[in-house]
Amino acid sequence: MFLSAIVVCSYFAFYTAYNKKTKALSGSLLLDVLFVRRSLDFTLVELNKAISLAGLTLLCIAFAVGGVDKEGTIRHAMLMLWIHSIYSIYKYYGSKMMPKLQRLKGLKLPRLGADGVESMKLTSLIAGTMAQLMLSVTFYCIYKNHDLSLITPLGLTSVALGTAHFYTMEIDYKGVLQVRPYAFLPFGFAAAAFGKSLLS
Repeated sequence: MFLSAIVVCSYFAFYTAYNKKTKALSGSLLLDVLFVRRSLDFTLVELNKAISLAGLTLLCIAFAVGGVDKEGTIRHAMLMLWIHSIYSIYKYYGSKMMPKLQRLKGLKLPRLGADGVESMKLTSLIAGTMAQLMLSVTFYCIYKNHDLSLITPLGLTSVALGTAHFYTMEIDYKGVLQVRPYAFLPFGFAAAAFGKSLLS
């Protein structure tokens, strides 16, 4: 619980409070979010971003850092990522950020360029959905003490798919990752998770 609280608070402090225009931290911006000073919609969108990144980071930490409570960390990550998924479906389904499932019929390989944005988003949604399924199965194996040898491969698959979902959702048509600096943190922990697995 303490680790989860630290990760969430760090995203509020270094991600939510980061002003993309001034490229500096802004306490006022953080207060806008926490005290709903702009609008409820603005606050919910920013909280959704912070929770999703915290969840992904915790998932990576569970497999990257020794000595942590793996079951508890995965449980908290899963909870945050499910909240993120539910809110995102409510907020974005049918928009360019989350095209309707009927569009899967005409899905082409993801590519850069203005005409490839929708296929990239659909690919991101598929990766995100698969990541959630893998994460749920991972937690089930831990909770039921069932086939523990599957936990690491399943968990790392979820890490890979979750990271791919985040990357393909946030990349623009020019191939540039449009995120605030602190949002690069999950990539570092994901690399550490795979590095640890290869070395063990």
